Amino acid sequence: DEGAGRSEVVEQETKLVGAVSASLFMDYCRGMGWLTLFIAILVCLGSYVAMGAADRLLAQWLQEQGNTEAVVLAYVLLCLAFMTGLCISSLLFSVGGVRAGKALHNLCLERLLCAPLDWFERTPSGRIMSRFSSDLSHVDLYLPMYFDNCFQFGANLVVLCAVVCLVMPIMVLVVVVGILAYGLLLVVVDRGNRECKRLANLAMAPVQTNLQESVVGREALKSMCMQDCAVCRFDR
Repeated sequence: DEGAGRSEVVEQETKLVGAVSASLFMDYCRGMGWLTLFIAILVCLGSYVAMGAADRLLAQWLQEQGNTEAVVLAYVLLCLAFMTGLCISSLLFSVGGVRAGKALHNLCLERLLCAPLDWFERTPSGRIMSRFSSDLSHVDLYLPMYFDNCFQFGANLVVLCAVVCLVMPIMVLVVVVGILAYGLLLVVVDRGNRECKRLANLAMAPVQTNLQESVVGREALKSMCMQDCAVCRFDR
């Protein structure tokens, strides 16, 4: 019951079961800025359209052997457009990721500073440190990169599938089945990865709590000759 739940010394961490909600992705996109995200997606898609057009132009030239100078000039311009768009889109995703990470950090810090005192008594300090160290560092360092890679690979896949389907229309069925199978596999693997990450953070929380308490209370431990007790507790 409610009274029994409040009598616990350490509160059990709550977790959500299932896939990440769409509202969470919308909050992150809102933190990036809708205009920045829209321009980055548009530039990314345009760069891979230029890549597909360059491949199609080269294949058509090999079949027809037309005007060499015009084809080479168009091919070079398309390749330059592809490289420029790739760099600009990656830069925009990085800028938006930094902005979203800053907004998320400020929101977490605001919630932490406004939390009641009994929450700090029921929540181990190692769990809080884990959230503000490893979790937020992954959001700041890796999430913008994964966001960029997701849109880059997605645009690349769309353009390649379009080129393949234009050359061989019979491959449309194979492409649709492959995309559905890959999406199902991605959802299953992503859920397992999130659960493993959560268990790893829970396992590290007691170690970080004990380390912090030992560092803060090292003078008291030394004066009471309890260093061996602290070492034994850390070993356990």
